[in-house]
Amino acid sequence: MQGDVPLFAWGGDYPAIIGSMVREVLGRPTSENFGPFDLMRTMNETFKHELPVSSRRKGVAQVAKSKALPASRDEREEETTRRKEAQAESNKLILPRPKHEPSELFLRRIDAHRTNPDAIIAPFSLETEEPMQCVKRFVATKNMAHPGLMVLPKVKVETATEFEQRLAVCQKCPSLVLPRGVHESADDFKRRMAKQAEATAAIMPRSAKEEPTDFQNRCVLAVRCEETIHPYDAARETLSAFECRLRAQKEYSSEALAPGDEKVLKLCPPVLSNVANAPGLSSKKVEPVQEQQGGEATDAKQKEEDDEEGQRQQQDDQEPRAKLEVE
Repeated sequence: MQGDVPLFAWGGDYPAIIGSMVREVLGRPTSENFGPFDLMRTMNETFKHELPVSSRRKGVAQVAKSKALPASRDEREEETTRRKEAQAESNKLILPRPKHEPSELFLRRIDAHRTNPDAIIAPFSLETEEPMQCVKRFVATKNMAHPGLMVLPKVKVETATEFEQRLAVCQKCPSLVLPRGVHESADDFKRRMAKQAEATAAIMPRSAKEEPTDFQNRCVLAVRCEETIHPYDAARETLSAFECRLRAQKEYSSEALAPGDEKVLKLCPPVLSNVANAPGLSSKKVEPVQEQQGGEATDAKQKEEDDEEGQRQQQDDQEPRAKLEVE
């Protein structure tokens, strides 16, 4: 935890496009330990395009637009002009055309900003997208029902069909919809998209070593929670501790419980040694039960002593009888 903000471990699923877009505006990337909500909060703060209003005459409001981003080396003069014109109508900064983005796709991106002035739009992703897939992403951006979001470009592990499934969810979902993860199967992705369509918070992809049943339970539980549930993190918790965290998340549905969160221990006291020794939960070990073993040993010893006492008593009873027989 960093204050009240849990540290997220993305495990190869961090949307690198977000870091590169923030770097282009601020000169530095954003933290890769942010969760989906804080990533979008950072993006909205970074790309915010304010429209300050000042009244110079009574009843007359003059709107002073903030400056557009400087032109890139590869942006032609007429393209810069088109971008600045669109910027005057957009509430989010519009990135200049990068070298790898064809002019036609750049103009389509400008058009998407005009249609959805509250959206954050990534340029064409040369390494992972086909031009037509990029066009479909811009169309989905135009049709998004919620402001301040972005449609992430297609990733390498996504098929064309899976990409389009995600685009459909993006248009209705009030949170960032993440692409297929590197540890997800086709069925995992399909299951996550089905639940993401019902959820208000982003559902992270299946993590490495996360059991299929635990992943399914996390997706189902995500529909009831207001915050993103961190996937299983083998570096910070055991599988048993993760299952405890999922149970605790039902009680704290409005909070994001990080691996090792103390609230997990309150609702799920350790009853097994592997849970009790989970990182960040408790250092108290569950000692094996000894009372029963000690009791059995005591009973056996007592029985042995009773048998010896009985034998001595039997010998004492027989001694006078033997003497009488001798006499």
